[in-house]
Amino acid sequence: MGIRKLSGIVVLVLVLAVAIWATELNWSLENQLAVFTDDKAVNNSSQFELSIKDEIGSFGQGKVVLEGNYNTLSSKTTIAIKEAILQMYFDKLELDLGYGYTSWGTADGINPTNVINPPQIGQELLSMAKEPVFRSQATLYNDHFVLSGVMVHEFVPVNIYGLHDYAQIPNLNPTPVERTIKNQEYALLVETRVASYDLKVSYFNGFDDWPEVAYTFLVNPLDGSLVEGSGNFISRYRKQQQVGLATAGVLGDVGVWAETAYIIPTAKDFVSDNPLRQFITISPTKPYMNTVLGADYTFFGKLYSSLQYLYLGSGSFIVPYKECRGFLSSWGSLYGTMKLPLPK
Repeated sequence: MGIRKLSGIVVLVLVLAVAIWATELNWSLENQLAVFTDDKAVNNSSQFELSIKDEIGSFGQGKVVLEGNYNTLSSKTTIAIKEAILQMYFDKLELDLGYGYTSWGTADGINPTNVINPPQIGQELLSMAKEPVFRSQATLYNDHFVLSGVMVHEFVPVNIYGLHDYAQIPNLNPTPVERTIKNQEYALLVETRVASYDLKVSYFNGFDDWPEVAYTFLVNPLDGSLVEGSGNFISRYRKQQQVGLATAGVLGDVGVWAETAYIIPTAKDFVSDNPLRQFITISPTKPYMNTVLGADYTFFGKLYSSLQYLYLGSGSFIVPYKECRGFLSSWGSLYGTMKLPLPK
């Protein structure tokens, strides 16, 4: 039985079981109205989310989250399973199985060590949303540390449709990763506390969520010049390892955090049977670091402010390619937020 068929059966069983015996229901509805000035078109978009939860005896619970969208321009309604998990508790051991999320890291929103779920590329440039994956997670609690292990049963890459909107490269079409036991991803996390600071050390072995990209072209054997019309971008998925370190604490009234990841991509040259075909790789080919340093403070007891410094050695925040810098370059960027609650 393939990984895709197995994951589908597990999710379906969870959805039916939790929905039938649900004891807790929560829902939300959001509506957005957009008017396009160029053609005066009006788009009314509605999004809903339904969360269904049920206790399973005294040792666990099941949870299913459905999300849907409808907009008047396309006249299409989409409904998808956002989360379908089974959580079980055995003394100091916790199991989390199914289609969902695993969140790691200490930084505010941008977390270099949070690699289990791929980023969700959407209409919001600064969206921190993630895509769900079919995974199994075991967490062991100890008086001095917490140990977590995760197995991702099916690789889910970044949805690169429309990627050319964010970088100066065309749409890519990499070959999907074969769904086999060999291609499952795994990760480990150890959490502890040192003095007054939380400390997390992690390791990941799997695939890069982003495809490796190269520009290929033919050269003229007579003068070495580029053959006109022979150039195009190619891509493929590659494995990588990652070691992460994250910490967070308080200095006086200021919250501080630091998070860094050392990524080791698998090095493999693009090759061709044609000796005149050349390749220029624009993805990182050597180990690199992504680092976030941040602090937050609440002024006057109401105005929350945070400031983060980001060093992203992969290329940029939106597109991790060294020749497509884009938003938040690898040389370092400052990212700040301010929040003021409205009076009730």
